[in-house]
Amino acid sequence: EETEILAPGVDCESIRPSDTLGDYFLAFARLKWVKNIELSINAFRHTLRNGGATSNFRLVVAGQVDAGSRAYLQELRRLAEGCPQISFIVNPAGEQVRQLYDSCYAVMNTTLREPWGMIPLEANAYGKAVIAVNQGGTLDSQEHGVTGLLVPPTAEHFAEAIETLAKDPTLARRMGMAGRKNAERYDWACFVERLDSFLDRYTGVKHQEYPTRERTPRR
Repeated sequence: EETEILAPGVDCESIRPSDTLGDYFLAFARLKWVKNIELSINAFRHTLRNGGATSNFRLVVAGQVDAGSRAYLQELRRLAEGCPQISFIVNPAGEQVRQLYDSCYAVMNTTLREPWGMIPLEANAYGKAVIAVNQGGTLDSQEHGVTGLLVPPTAEHFAEAIETLAKDPTLARRMGMAGRKNAERYDWACFVERLDSFLDRYTGVKHQEYPTRERTPRR
């Protein structure tokens, strides 16, 4: 039997791609140990020790923190001690999340063995290049060298990717534009259209179109 996987998508209709390349890399995820946020911090500090273009940038770590992850947040803060270029934004609200995406230079995603992952696609929708691990769902949703850089999950490899983008804004912008086109392939409208076509084919019933409703993607 033919099998097809419909991956969760993003609401490209409500997200306008950004023309801004700000002065910070964004590590956005739930601040939970499974997200491996320490890799972003260690990699960024590694680039700063080596000098180069990254010295002109900041790292912003942002995301939701549940009651069971407060100790992990403290661990992340300890890793960032002594580095004023690393800051934390805990439990950002919806508009603040949009501003973080809109104004960042690029987005880092460090989750290991992510089965799919929404953060890289959201970054794509905002027109931002992605630095992510070369395993799991990012191998399906991202293209190395096109929408971003997919590298082994080590501080050294991530640091190299950060520096590569930091010193080449033209590359960062080109990857962001390619990322936006990629996100449009996974727009919710495409998801619904494909699902409806499957139901039409196997049930013989034509499904009506429903008005677009505001959606809040889960992260």
